Amino acid sequence: MDRLVEWKKNGHIMPLHLSFGPTKTCNLSCVFCSYKYKKFAPVFFPTQRFIGLLDELKICGIKSIFFAGDGEPLAHPDCLQMIHAAKNKGIDVALNTNGLLITPEMASNLVKDLSWMRISLNAGHPKSYASIHSTSEDSFSRVLANIRTVAQQRKCAHHEFTLGVQCILLAENISEIHHLAQMVKDVSYFKKLIQSA
Repeated sequence: MDRLVEWKKNGHIMPLHLSFGPTKTCNLSCVFCSYKYKKFAPVFFPTQRFIGLLDELKICGIKSIFFAGDGEPLAHPDCLQMIHAAKNKGIDVALNTNGLLITPEMASNLVKDLSWMRISLNAGHPKSYASIHSTSEDSFSRVLANIRTVAQQRKCAHHEFTLGVQCILLAENISEIHHLAQMVKDVSYFKKLIQSA
């Protein structure tokens, strides 16, 4: 409300929320993603520059940062360090990830530092997952295992943390949505994003 009052009084305000892409690199090449069609050079936002910006962002009134972007945030070697630094500045942090790079140690840290995490899982079976995400079929079971690991870490940490799965509705996966929802029903929410064919 204070930001709305400021906007009414001064005619301009700083944003409350920042969407941040720490890298343009990705470990997948999904059929629906611009990363598949653009030839991005590996770009990694400088870690110390991000950490240095946090004080400025706080002064500007930023209350939350969403790690997402053109690539896979966890492909940045210092992504966890940046998330932790933002959390230590009193900024709420969230993450969108394809879930493949999550390790048990990483899951433990993410559960402590994030307000929420959303994992993109755009198929209900290994074969279609491999086709949609341009990867091997065994990646499907790895992502599901990583979701379970994060869910277990959340339970152990007794931390207020929301874990969700999102799925872009495609012609290639429409018949699998119910099955996918059944598999991930133990997480906090299931979000469908509809993409027109």
